[in-house]
Amino acid sequence: MFSLSSEERCGHLVTEDMKKLWATQMQLLKELQRICKKYNIKYYAIEGTLLGAVRHNGYIPWDDDIDVGMPVKDFDKFCKVVKKELPSYYEFQHFTTQDGINVGISRIRDSRTTCCTKYEYELLADSKEYNCGVFIDIFPLFGAGSNKIERKIHSLFSKTITKGVYGYLNERKKNLSMEYSESYLNTWLRLKKLFNYKQLAQMRFNILKMFPFSRKIGMIGFYGYDYKYIWDKKWFEEIIDLPFEDTTISCPKEYHKLLTKRYGDYNVFVKGTAVHSYVIVDTEIPYPMKLKEHYAEMQAKS
Repeated sequence: MFSLSSEERCGHLVTEDMKKLWATQMQLLKELQRICKKYNIKYYAIEGTLLGAVRHNGYIPWDDDIDVGMPVKDFDKFCKVVKKELPSYYEFQHFTTQDGINVGISRIRDSRTTCCTKYEYELLADSKEYNCGVFIDIFPLFGAGSNKIERKIHSLFSKTITKGVYGYLNERKKNLSMEYSESYLNTWLRLKKLFNYKQLAQMRFNILKMFPFSRKIGMIGFYGYDYKYIWDKKWFEEIIDLPFEDTTISCPKEYHKLLTKRYGDYNVFVKGTAVHSYVIVDTEIPYPMKLKEHYAEMQAKS
């Protein structure tokens, strides 16, 4: 049974508040696992979640989220069934349901809680339509160009649309802080005369699916062609279940190759690198109430 009591792991104090966050995320994970099992959908632990499963049989002690990946065909299947399967207090966030969501990531969120990242706080949390509950991340894994020519094709096809997608965020934030952001904003201002955000995002998603038979697979929708996030597809052909806290989680059998490419010597502890920039976290108060209180306090101080 998963304990909510604070404890020391690997010389790091895991607080009771962190344990509550973990427990909420674990329930979201178990719901995802139930759906995947029912519809025969493949998913894998990736990133720090995979490292935690391999090295700690659970969370990295200083980690604060859960990351899973799905081959894009399985991700498409998941998107078609997840909404009807989730209980009413959970919400699936996807670029087709929420403006501002990156095509390279989706989330399942618990509406009874609050967990707002810095990105969401700056861009989206003031929107009453945006769910800021505790979440787990789901990354579609796209076929990545196997050679320079294919990668160049991917880049050329997606360049303008990608600039437009990020330009939308610049307009919303009204802050030209991103590199080349003025160019992004101008691209969006031109494109929005013809397309809305969801249409542009769908175009980008379709372009990312151009190479379904590639020997490579990766998180190119989120990180682009960063070497660390592109792997041999054959590493994912066999799946094993590894212990993860009070359950198990599906992992690529060739996890050693994947983790070595991602982290180098992954048995060396590097504390703090897995912590995310959460601005507001509360596992017991729903986000509409928590954010209303927060903005009222901010207004009172100003």
